[in-house]
Amino acid sequence: ALVVTTRSRHDCLADRLPVWSAAGFDEMIIVDGTYDPEERTRIRRLCGTHRAIYVGAPPRFGDTRSLSRNIGARTAKSSWVLFQDDDDDAVMSIDRNALSSATRGKDWLAGNTGEIIVWHRRESFLRFGGYPEDMVAAEDWIMSNRARRGVGGREPVWYRGEARFALPREDPLGRI
Repeated sequence: ALVVTTRSRHDCLADRLPVWSAAGFDEMIIVDGTYDPEERTRIRRLCGTHRAIYVGAPPRFGDTRSLSRNIGARTAKSSWVLFQDDDDDAVMSIDRNALSSATRGKDWLAGNTGEIIVWHRRESFLRFGGYPEDMVAAEDWIMSNRARRGVGGREPVWYRGEARFALPREDPLGRI
């Protein structure tokens, strides 16, 4: 499952959802913390046109990525979860054989260029407690440390091609 958190970034999703959809994820879950009800409706409709599951997160001030990621993981039905932000580059094609081989007997896979865990076995992620919802900048590191109680490995080259996009403008409410 691909879990993407968003807040008021319809245009980012409009660019990326077609690419993610074509990449071959079993599920795409968009967790939306947008404040404006009309913007939520636009994002929900967009999700519907790209076979993405729309989940509304409770709008609140401050960063809601950890809460939204946890909601997305609980919503997912797939056994493995990849978390992406709504402004990330989008993978164009998944190598299922590479992932299947790398995940055998594992709870997580860390990226090749760092210690941050990229892929999570959904069941293990939930058992380890998910992302800490009171953290803003270090949630990836804390989740990665929690997951070290399990068995992990390095991610393989699991995708082919990336679509790159311009970064969106800042969300002024996210700065508060």
